[in-house]
Amino acid sequence: MLGNLYNNLGSGYKLKQDWPQARQWLEKSRSHNRALAGDSAAVLAYTYFHLAGVAQAEGQTPLSREYAQKSLALAERRKLAELRAEVEAFLKENR
Repeated sequence: MLGNLYNNLGSGYKLKQDWPQARQWLEKSRSHNRALAGDSAAVLAYTYFHLAGVAQAEGQTPLSREYAQKSLALAERRKLAELRAEVEAFLKENR
Protein backbone atom coordinates (compact mmCIF):
# COMPACT_ATOMS: atom_id res chain seq x y z
CA MET A 1 0.00 0.00 0.00
CA LEU A 2 1.23 3.44 -0.90
CA GLY A 3 0.41 4.86 2.53
CA ASN A 4 2.69 2.30 4.17
CA LEU A 5 5.49 3.22 1.77
CA TYR A 6 5.14 6.90 2.69
CA ASN A 7 5.13 5.97 6.37
CA ASN A 8 8.27 3.86 5.96
CA LEU A 9 10.05 6.66 4.10
CA GLY A 10 9.13 9.09 6.87
CA SER A 11 10.33 6.65 9.50
CA GLY A 12 13.62 6.22 7.66
CA TYR A 13 14.22 9.95 7.47
CA LYS A 14 13.31 10.19 11.14
CA LEU A 15 16.03 7.66 11.94
CA LYS A 16 18.47 9.82 9.96
CA GLN A 17 17.23 12.84 11.96
CA ASP A 18 16.24 14.62 8.75
CA TRP A 19 13.20 16.19 10.35
CA PRO A 20 11.87 18.15 7.33
CA GLN A 21 11.98 15.08 5.05
CA ALA A 22 10.53 12.86 7.78
CA ARG A 23 7.67 15.28 8.37
CA GLN A 24 7.00 15.60 4.63
CA TRP A 25 6.65 11.83 4.08
CA LEU A 26 4.74 11.25 7.31
CA GLU A 27 2.26 14.00 6.45
CA LYS A 28 1.85 12.44 3.01
CA SER A 29 1.19 9.08 4.68
CA ARG A 30 -1.34 10.65 7.01
CA SER A 31 -3.22 12.37 4.19
CA HIS A 32 -3.20 9.30 1.98
CA ASN A 33 -4.36 6.89 4.67
CA ARG A 34 -7.04 9.22 5.99
CA ALA A 35 -8.40 9.62 2.46
CA LEU A 36 -8.62 5.84 2.07
CA ALA A 37 -9.79 4.70 5.49
CA GLY A 38 -10.65 7.77 7.51
CA ASP A 39 -9.16 8.23 10.94
CA SER A 40 -9.37 4.54 11.78
CA ALA A 41 -6.56 3.21 9.55
CA ALA A 42 -4.17 1.14 11.67
CA VAL A 43 -1.12 2.58 9.94
CA LEU A 44 -2.13 6.00 11.25
CA ALA A 45 -1.30 4.85 14.76
CA TYR A 46 2.31 4.44 13.65
CA THR A 47 2.29 7.59 11.52
CA TYR A 48 1.10 9.70 14.44
CA PHE A 49 3.73 8.13 16.68
CA HIS A 50 6.48 9.04 14.22
CA LEU A 51 5.05 12.54 13.83
CA ALA A 52 5.13 12.88 17.62
CA GLY A 53 8.84 12.05 17.62
CA VAL A 54 9.57 14.53 14.84
CA ALA A 55 7.60 17.28 16.56
CA GLN A 56 9.41 16.57 19.85
CA ALA A 57 12.80 16.73 18.11
CA GLU A 58 11.80 20.07 16.61
CA GLY A 59 10.85 21.45 20.02
CA GLN A 60 7.10 21.42 19.39
CA THR A 61 6.10 19.71 22.61
CA PRO A 62 2.34 20.48 22.54
CA LEU A 63 2.05 19.21 18.97
CA SER A 64 4.14 16.18 19.90
CA ARG A 65 1.77 15.30 22.73
CA GLU A 66 -1.25 15.80 20.46
CA TYR A 67 0.15 13.36 17.91
CA ALA A 68 1.11 10.89 20.64
CA GLN A 69 -2.43 10.99 22.08
CA LYS A 70 -3.87 10.28 18.62
CA SER A 71 -1.44 7.40 18.22
CA LEU A 72 -2.34 6.00 21.62
CA ALA A 73 -6.08 6.16 20.91
CA LEU A 74 -5.65 4.30 17.63
CA ALA A 75 -3.27 1.76 19.18
CA GLU A 76 -5.85 1.02 21.85
CA ARG A 77 -8.70 0.79 19.34
CA ARG A 78 -6.68 -1.49 17.03
CA LYS A 79 -5.24 -3.55 19.91
CA LEU A 80 -1.63 -2.74 18.99
CA ALA A 81 -0.15 -3.62 22.38
CA GLU A 82 3.52 -3.02 21.52
CA LEU A 83 2.84 0.37 19.98
CA ARG A 84 0.60 1.28 22.90
CA ALA A 85 3.45 0.55 25.33
CA GLU A 86 5.88 2.62 23.23
CA VAL A 87 3.51 5.58 23.09
CA GLU A 88 2.81 5.42 26.82
CA ALA A 89 6.57 5.43 27.51
CA PHE A 90 7.03 8.35 25.10
CA LEU A 91 4.30 10.36 26.84
CA LYS A 92 5.77 9.58 30.26
CA GLU A 93 9.24 10.75 29.14
CA ASN A 94 7.94 13.88 27.45
CA ARG A 95 5.61 15.44 29.98
